[in-house]
Amino acid sequence: MVSEKNWIAKVDSMVDILVDVVEDIPNPTNLFYIVERITESTTKTLCIYNVTDDRANQQYTLTPNNTVCDEPGTGCHKYRLNVIPSSPLQQGVTLAFNCRCINVTTFQKG
Repeated sequence: MVSEKNWIAKVDSMVDILVDVVEDIPNPTNLFYIVERITESTTKTLCIYNVTDDRANQQYTLTPNNTVCDEPGTGCHKYRLNVIPSSPLQQGVTLAFNCRCINVTTFQKG
């Protein structure tokens, strides 16, 4: 809850993505990493970036992370981390998500 004006929220996020690629598929991992702020019924995207990896025929873990600063204004806010495929997953690619976390720290501006 931000009760005064002139506050900044530092939003740290990360996720472990377990990738299993059972075939020789070109560019098997192509995901969007999205951090959003939700205030009442309004959603604002704070960052979106592409996570890619081209390893094939193996299991591996990706751990993308991001830090973004937000000026949310007064009120109660929720922050959300989404990791979604940028296109339909190819057959032979399996994803599992672990340790998704988001930490928000507020600081007075100035």
